[in-house]
Amino acid sequence: MRIGSGRTVALAIMLALTACTSRPQGMDGGTSSANPTPPQAQTPSALPEPELPEITTVRQAGGEAMHAPSSADWIVVDFGRAWVSRANGIGFYDAETGRLLGSVDVPQSPCASMDPGFGALWTATCGQRGVARIDPEGGKVTGWVRVDVPADGESSIGAGEGGIWAIADGEDCSGCVLVRIDPKTVEITDTWDVPEGGAAVRAGLGGIWITYPSEDRVRHVDPDTGEVVAEIDVGSGPRFLDVGEGGVWVMDQSDGSVSHVDPSSDTVVATIPVDKGSIFGGDVIVGAGSVWLRASSELVAQIDPATDRVVARIGPGQSSGGVDANDGQLWIADHFEKPKGWQAVLYRIPLSDR
Repeated sequence: MRIGSGRTVALAIMLALTACTSRPQGMDGGTSSANPTPPQAQTPSALPEPELPEITTVRQAGGEAMHAPSSADWIVVDFGRAWVSRANGIGFYDAETGRLLGSVDVPQSPCASMDPGFGALWTATCGQRGVARIDPEGGKVTGWVRVDVPADGESSIGAGEGGIWAIADGEDCSGCVLVRIDPKTVEITDTWDVPEGGAAVRAGLGGIWITYPSEDRVRHVDPDTGEVVAEIDVGSGPRFLDVGEGGVWVMDQSDGSVSHVDPSSDTVVATIPVDKGSIFGGDVIVGAGSVWLRASSELVAQIDPATDRVVARIGPGQSSGGVDANDGQLWIADHFEKPKGWQAVLYRIPLSDR
């Protein structure tokens, strides 16, 4: 079961939630080279006590709760559907009605935060470590390649900047190889050495972005050369991240904040406090004109990317899961442990008519 959990979608959003207050060695193909790691960073100061809107419930926000398989976790809303990963596959739902339409059998077992791109849905797999391509029309796996992705699934892959990107283990190190996969052939085209300890990766705004939780740092990699062009100090325990609305948005898992990175200057322009303590699991995505943090004190916090302020919170907070917003809908997964074992709920909240 995952203990941690983005997608760049720019939509016009009419949302009155503010008023409610309430994403090596031994592998075939590519080249590998050592990369310099030039220091270029900004260290955030101590976080102020957050001034946050009151939490509104899912029902008050006009949403509904749906039963889900106990392992329901990561979410992507795209291609008119909501895609929800679970232990041995990915269920897909009508994004607007919440009706279950079917499921994709992924025998290698999906894990980590998914990403859509190049007309397909992409997921890492942990049963057999690799990356799978899913046809959103046919609902089937149409390609898979072995990649030594982080075995714990606390990661993400990135679709963009000319390829599909994943962090992989090398022969004697973990999270120390950046892999590029051709989206047409689903074959590895390049591998580059990066500093050890990389966790999650996203692609966009001209760069590849990798989180380093043990260093409180994000590294910016050139997608053409694999060179680390900047190191950016962010909040404590950066894990998941997403790219969009002109910025790179990093979930700082240990201090409950979001770091807003300016990709043109490779500096943190805002550190946005959300939870007073650490986030259990979590996720962060960009969609429907906002940044959405799947946190612990609430199910999700909505951040205005123009002002770097939390403008709405939906809850109450429960456990961990994924989140995504697109097609006028906000989807949230929540899985939690009860005396009889793990259970999960999906929440769907319409945005377009708010």
